[in-house]
Amino acid sequence: SDHILRSECEARTHQSGLNPYLTSPRDLSEPNLRIPGYDFPAVNGPLIEALQGLTLALHLPAKASGAFAELLLLILSSRAGLPFHRWLLLAWSPLAITEFWLNGHNDSWLILLLFLALTTTSARSWLFLALATLTKWWPALLVPTWLARSASLPGLAIFSALLFSCCF
Repeated sequence: SDHILRSECEARTHQSGLNPYLTSPRDLSEPNLRIPGYDFPAVNGPLIEALQGLTLALHLPAKASGAFAELLLLILSSRAGLPFHRWLLLAWSPLAITEFWLNGHNDSWLILLLFLALTTTSARSWLFLALATLTKWWPALLVPTWLARSASLPGLAIFSALLFSCCF
């Protein structure tokens, strides 16, 4: 997969002052940042774009970001009293190894944020759901479940405000 190259290209696009949602790799003047077959703008959420930029700015490999998310998930799940083998099911799953470690996909951040949303209560839960939605769009589909779970108006306000502020 060329996902790591794509992540680096989007991070460099952002660092050069261009909007990765309006700029495709084809539009870049540097030929070494062009990726064949990826002539479309960024599709990741704004939180992932920011994490990619931070990873590049700190001169870390793209996979370091996912490793950090998995380490946080391990720490949080042990604090929540969950058995260690549940974390191993994710970390050693062939799909996780292939996608996170070999291909450099960034879904480990989504998993971490959804875990935090599920293990916290009230307004914090809504905050983590909003952050998860800023990585990929589909956690927004969980809003009806969150409303049924805790009809927290402050939480819904936090969720809406965070999404609205990042969209505009």
